Amino acid sequence: MPVDWEGEDLIDQSEAVLRDESLQKSLTENALQLYMESFSKLDERVERMIGDLEG
Repeated sequence: MPVDWEGEDLIDQSEAVLRDESLQKSLTENALQLYMESFSKLDERVERMIGDLEG
């Protein structure tokens, strides 16, 4: 959900989400998908970080 850089429309955007159950569901599903994708790559990131620290 895009919000103005200055945050001027944050309340309006938040209220729009609260009024729209399908938008809530879509945002929730997208957030879960991104979380799961990030979590599935966690081991790889930690290994890369350890390798960088070891030189």
